[in-house]
Amino acid sequence: MTGAVSLSISDSITSLHGVGPKKAKALEKLKIRTIEDFLSYYPRDYQDRRHPKPIKELVEDETALICGKISLMVRGGYRGRKRTLKLLVTDETGGIEVIFFNASYLEKTFNREKEYEFYGKVTSRAGRLQMLHPEYNPKQPDEQGEILPVYPLTQGITQSDLRKWQRLALSYIDEIVDYMPEDIITRNRLCSLRYAIENIHFPKDSRKVREAKFRLVFDELFLLQLGL
Repeated sequence: MTGAVSLSISDSITSLHGVGPKKAKALEKLKIRTIEDFLSYYPRDYQDRRHPKPIKELVEDETALICGKISLMVRGGYRGRKRTLKLLVTDETGGIEVIFFNASYLEKTFNREKEYEFYGKVTSRAGRLQMLHPEYNPKQPDEQGEILPVYPLTQGITQSDLRKWQRLALSYIDEIVDYMPEDIITRNRLCSLRYAIENIHFPKDSRKVREAKFRLVFDELFLLQLGL
């Protein structure tokens, strides 16, 4: 990132690429003002994007990740004042209707020759399974999915925004000083503070999430006991 060497975790969030005055004002509602604040803004949940589910195994009301090609794309009618774009997404097991609202521009975005990942809630209408306005990404060859953080939001800020900026903030994690005495870390089998922060945001597996949460909760209670 340009200028990364000169930045510090105490710097304003506007130092991060893509955080302008308007976004910074919205982030203030989340009490995020510095890069360090970003590192301390923890997820409320996670989305497991590692294993796409076969379309034929989808059930109503579940939230799932699917991977497939667009077999059909039709500009639909209006729902309220929002015009719909309907896709038929298929894999080797079946197909599902994917609907976007007020997003006719996506017609030029999607390529029928490519595979896409769609993540969202499965609903049903007239006996057909649907996904309504899911998150989507082009499937990258030989790329494995990941566990993504889900953060509390505020108006004007998306999950995509927070994930992008959190990755940038994590590039300054070397500045984090682990204040916990080494004997307490060893006695309580704690992971390092750096490890905890990295894995509370972008864990590789559920074990790393547990280790990170244990360390961060331990720290909270430890500081509370000290009256800090």
